[in-house]
Amino acid sequence: MDEKLIDKMKKLVEEKKLKSSQQGGPTKATQKIGEKRKGTKRRKVGGMFDK
Repeated sequence: MDEKLIDKMKKLVEEKKLKSSQQGGPTKATQKIGEKRKGTKRRKVGGMFDK
């Protein structure tokens, strides 16, 4: 590849990185202290001892 092409590609990548960092990605939801996980509770049904 040309040096020019490589330089252009590097510039594009840097611009995309800047753009994405300015947007701000999805924020991770903070878990409440003392609250059980809801996913595990939902799955644990219909076992042998539930009847």
